[in-house]
Amino acid sequence: MNKFIIGLLSVLMLLMAGGCSLDKIYVQADRDTHDVIAPSHRKYVEDDPNLTDEQKERRYRLLESWEERIKAAEEK
Repeated sequence: MNKFIIGLLSVLMLLMAGGCSLDKIYVQADRDTHDVIAPSHRKYVEDDPNLTDEQKERRYRLLESWEERIKAAEEK
């Protein structure tokens, strides 16, 4: 357990010393996740005949709001 804590603290210190914050890492991870998942989810929504127009619109808004939150975080 002590080795884990020491390792974690070492990583955090390296990140801070390198000018890279955990916020930036989180935002980049969210961007990468979005860029992989959003296109395939959008395609699924477009092609699923079982979804109503309202259900499709809600899913599109979800993807759009996710993108907007990432962009806002990237601008900080």
